Amino acid sequence: MIGRVGCLNCYECSNLSDDKCGTTFGYARGSQEAKKVLKKCPRESIACRKIEHEDSLQGRTTGGVVVTRSCYKPPNYAEGYRPENACSEVFRGSVCYCGNELCNGKQLLRASAVMCSSVLLPFILKFLIW
Repeated sequence: MIGRVGCLNCYECSNLSDDKCGTTFGYARGSQEAKKVLKKCPRESIACRKIEHEDSLQGRTTGGVVVTRSCYKPPNYAEGYRPENACSEVFRGSVCYCGNELCNGKQLLRASAVMCSSVLLPFILKFLIW
């Protein structure tokens, strides 16, 4: 579980307005360009987040997937909640949380979800076929 409290820096961007903020993060860590999308998170933030979901609008240049990176602050009703340092599959996409500096710029976040899906897929198929 993520237990970070205090100052946290995350990338904050979306491929809807920034091509380098796609599934693969196109900024080199520490570069002047990357500093433009670096955000000092509010004190209440407990993690960095990366959301990927299917782009349902035609004519956009997202490659079919909308990617958003941001700080994550749990809602007031979830006081004490700490997300796992991993990804969860959600309707038409995934949400990934991590608690290290600038961790939502790493490809590793998405790889966790793919590995989880590939492990569970045989069990799901077995259930559906039976």
